[in-house]
Amino acid sequence: MSYSQFVRLVLDHLLYFSCELEKARTFHVDVLGCSVENEEAWGFIFLRLPEGGHIGLMHPRNWGGWSEGDPLPEPVLCLRTDDLPEAIAELSRRGARLSEPDGEAGQARGCRLTDPGGRTIYIFEDPSEPLP
Repeated sequence: MSYSQFVRLVLDHLLYFSCELEKARTFHVDVLGCSVENEEAWGFIFLRLPEGGHIGLMHPRNWGGWSEGDPLPEPVLCLRTDDLPEAIAELSRRGARLSEPDGEAGQARGCRLTDPGGRTIYIFEDPSEPLP
């Protein structure tokens, strides 16, 4: 049985961290040809690559566990689901250890898990933008 029959996860974006969001945005727009789809005052920029795909840029202060002077967190693979509690339950049954969800039910929220290589994967849902 394929994994997709158990829980629906789709690639949403790759999240990069920068303490200098203005410089990072300029680089991604001017050098890589991205367009800005959304920019949040709290320190997040959502970019679209010219041929599709998305990159998120975030100030690391908005990523729990980071402190001023720490190295930047590694990039994070962000996967989207249409049912976070179901995804958490299924991934837990399959042996994943997940953080407690951030945010509140009915709003955009997610949780983290770590792959065997130590890389963070963020699983999230956003009821205001359902998956197709």
